[in-house]
Amino acid sequence: MERLDADATKVTVTIERSATGAVDKVMTADDGEGITPEGCTTAFEKIDGSWKKHSHTTVGGRPLHGRAGQGRLRAFALGAFIRWTTVAKGIDGLRKTTVTAHNASRNDFPIGDSTPTDEPTGTLVEAWGRQSVVLDRLTADRARSLLTTEFAPYLARYPKVEIVFDGEKIDPTAVIQKQSEERVEFEHDGAMETAVVRIIEWDIAGGT
Repeated sequence: MERLDADATKVTVTIERSATGAVDKVMTADDGEGITPEGCTTAFEKIDGSWKKHSHTTVGGRPLHGRAGQGRLRAFALGAFIRWTTVAKGIDGLRKTTVTAHNASRNDFPIGDSTPTDEPTGTLVEAWGRQSVVLDRLTADRARSLLTTEFAPYLARYPKVEIVFDGEKIDPTAVIQKQSEERVEFEHDGAMETAVVRIIEWDIAGGT
């Protein structure tokens, strides 16, 4: 879920199903900073072209989830056709840019002309054109449990961040077994300081 690296406060994963219940399309939308037209050129021109290789935190100071610059390739696991529609504030105001891809040419990411817009910043990623038993596992309860286990520490640390998966908000408290707080005193620059340490015991088995 690399969209959290764009300082998004809400990420929504929507799963569209066919008449038989198979996964037809997967969409991920966020309200983050988006990608400027110039940023699209840098981000999609080569596989390891991610800015994250030179940083450990987001602009807002959160720890990064992905740093290899391969998130766009992983999107092919969700569909044969991929489309990124992103809105970002550039030097000349808000601009919308669309990037497309097809699994027949995984290193080719045509970038459309950016256009002015009054839409809020953020990015929508759409993946479709692939149906498989593996992809259908996204609709199983286990998928939600694994996602909850994966992001519970992050969501507990940043309570204003929200992840909605297939219509249901991910709740980090679902995998918290026990939590407490302890005050710790320590010396810093010759002065005594006090910090509050939050101790959380995770029910990892709940996500397996």
